[in-house]
Order: sequence, then structure tokens, then C-alpha cells
Amino acid sequence: MLDELRGRALLDGARGRPGVDRAALADLLASLSQFVARAPWLAELDLNPIVATGPNLMAVDARLRIVTSGDTGLGG
Repeated sequence: MLDELRGRALLDGARGRPGVDRAALADLLASLSQFVARAPWLAELDLNPIVATGPNLMAVDARLRIVTSGDTGLGG
């Protein structure tokens, strides 16, 4: 699925930087997916940016929005 991204060329390396370890990125996305699926209290998760250096991935900033009592998490 990573190959289907519009910005996939950036994963191969840009401006002289090495490419992203796609297996590590896929593992991160799968782990995040499992986390979100097990967290009905989580309304939003924003990780931005994720810095990739070889096989190492680091979320520089994270923002979570928790569903509170009476909140549907649907934003409306």
C-alpha cells in the first residue's frame, strides 16, 4: 500500500537523504492500527511529523483526543 501513495517517491529518499525502511514503516502503521482498534476511547490520533532514519522511526509530536462521557467522537 505504501507504493500506492502519491508521495511515494519521498519514501525512496529526497534531497540526498536515504530512503525510508518501508518494512519498519509498515510495522509502525500496523501497530498503530491495532492500538486504535483497541481504544474505543480514542477519537483522534495525530502524529506529525514522523521522522525516519534508516529503520528508526520517531513521532516528533503527538496529539490525542479522548472521547468523554456524552461525546460520540464524531465531531458533530
